[in-house]
Amino acid sequence: MANLAAPGGTPLDTTVRTVIENPAGSGEVRGYDVAFINTDGQVSASLTACRVVYADAGKGVRAFLPLNYPVRALDMATRRLVLGPGDKLEASASAPGDITAHVQQYYAEKTA
Repeated sequence: MANLAAPGGTPLDTTVRTVIENPAGSGEVRGYDVAFINTDGQVSASLTACRVVYADAGKGVRAFLPLNYPVRALDMATRRLVLGPGDKLEASASAPGDITAHVQQYYAEKTA
């Protein structure tokens, strides 16, 4: 199957990896548009994990999308996300290369 991934995305595999991290030294709260695109073309795939990991250990980790969230062939799941300094989004897919993550920053503001 041809890889239909657009340039610049982060191909996901079965290992949880960082999709976007707001640098701790930025001192900014940043907003992002996140798209998980099924680039396989023929079969559905799932986001086996999709979570926000907070820099503040007291906040811990929270699900960004439910476990095993399905993304149909040639479709996408899109969400908006706000991250504080040091926070990050992590994800993994049910099959290597079937889902590509694309992130676009739309907002930034210095924290007090």
